[in-house]
Amino acid sequence: MKYKCVTDGFEIEGCVIDDPDFSRKVSIIKGDILECVDGEYLVKDGVYVCKKGSILGKYHFKKVESKIYDKAIMEAVRQRMGLEKDDTSKDEYIMSLDKRTVFREFCEWNGLLGWSDNILLALENIYDICLK
Repeated sequence: MKYKCVTDGFEIEGCVIDDPDFSRKVSIIKGDILECVDGEYLVKDGVYVCKKGSILGKYHFKKVESKIYDKAIMEAVRQRMGLEKDDTSKDEYIMSLDKRTVFREFCEWNGLLGWSDNILLALENIYDICLK
């Protein structure tokens, strides 16, 4: 399970996984993805940061859902990043991007350079919806 920092971030000193008698300071920034180990602890660079259920964990981190966009979107965004269309090595990063950025990358890969915001505004207006 993975958790994403949704605040501006912070610095913290935590125990090193391989040597619990040793601690090290790590910096967490907005957008960082931390691994949850032992079903309880959030870890960055081999350092225990906090428990996922702690006040610190609940305030700063949000669980990353494992869903990905459909095949056409993922292939377009991967290729915009210079990857092969079936290279899944950056899928987690792609899923961490805000939706407008993904939509822009999809549009630009398909030749709609500079049109993504106009298309989103038109969709919101025509369908009377708010896309975030």
